[in-house]
Amino acid sequence: MKKVFTNFFIMTLILTNLSFADINSVQAATTNKTIKVSLENIKDIIIENSSEIKIQHNNIQIKKEYYNNAKDIKDKNESAKDEAENKLKNLMGDSNATKEQIKYAEDALEAAKKEVKNDNDALVQARKAYKDAKTVYDQKVETEVDEAQKAYIDYLSNISNTTLEENAVKSSEEKEKLAKFKYESGFLSNKDYISVTQDNSDSINKLKELRDTEELSKIKLCNMLGISSKENITFSTDINSDFQAISQINYEDDLKKMLSNNIQIGNQNDEIDDLKDKEDDYEDNDQDDIYDYEVKNANIELKKLIGDSEIKFKEQYSTLINSYNAIKNSYSKILQEQKEYNIIEAKYDYGFVSKTELENSKSSFDKDNASFTNEKNKLYIEYLHYIQMREGY
Repeated sequence: MKKVFTNFFIMTLILTNLSFADINSVQAATTNKTIKVSLENIKDIIIENSSEIKIQHNNIQIKKEYYNNAKDIKDKNESAKDEAENKLKNLMGDSNATKEQIKYAEDALEAAKKEVKNDNDALVQARKAYKDAKTVYDQKVETEVDEAQKAYIDYLSNISNTTLEENAVKSSEEKEKLAKFKYESGFLSNKDYISVTQDNSDSINKLKELRDTEELSKIKLCNMLGISSKENITFSTDINSDFQAISQINYEDDLKKMLSNNIQIGNQNDEIDDLKDKEDDYEDNDQDDIYDYEVKNANIELKKLIGDSEIKFKEQYSTLINSYNAIKNSYSKILQEQKEYNIIEAKYDYGFVSKTELENSKSSFDKDNASFTNEKNKLYIEYLHYIQMREGY
């Protein structure tokens, strides 16, 4: 029975919009070009439009050019070193070669070797700078995407709040019309009539505030996306995601993937590899002890990164599962409320309840349903965060 309920819950999350406002998209100004924004394509939009991301991308290209130049210089000087070695070898086999010629060739070879060593150091630094630039870019993208996704959910919540208040205003305006009729007919006191008109005025003012909040959240979101809020934009407000994937998560497998993909752990492993490549240089300079301590520190740092990453990933997993379990409980409540509202709606059709009772029931259900939808959207954000961490960010 539990399995049947869980499957029904999942399918309802994916396929069903309860009876709350039927809004699938929100469209801005009219132009020939429409930008379609959804939670799924936010990353693509940011990469294409964000000034910060473009700057970081250009930095990658700059570091790449420096890296390629360092490789070219190293290759050129490697060839010069090979020529110096061959020249010295030929002189050593030439009985007519003078001591001065051999000494000159030996000095030239030694100088060429130093150039190559310097080139190797420069290449390592250029490669690290190139790699660091890519890491900064990836982390910047993920940070901006994370912030934009939160802003997107905030915008959807504000749309929902505005829609609810619009319905409340319609109801309060009807109440004011009825109160006016009763007051003018002598069936309602002036005090009660003023109270009704004040309630309607408060509702109208609240709607104005909510519309302003909605517009500001839209502008904030557009700024994060790198697009103008005045452009023709369609925002998808219907997040239908396969939450069954959450119930099927294999944490141990995902943990292994996270540790394998983690950018910081990968960079630290590269640092250790670079140290190993320099071992001969330390030996040549009689710095074996220094080398050993640097390797130890690098491995300690690697172990710390692995431990910290495991803790953060476990915390995100726990947050995700707790949110998933909470929304399953909320779903049971919202499903019962829907049944109760449907009963009242049927009673109204047969004349057993008043229009006021029907409107109050609908208002209560719509508010709870909007809250449930907002929690569902937040759950999806938690799932995206989990996936991002698993992929190494």
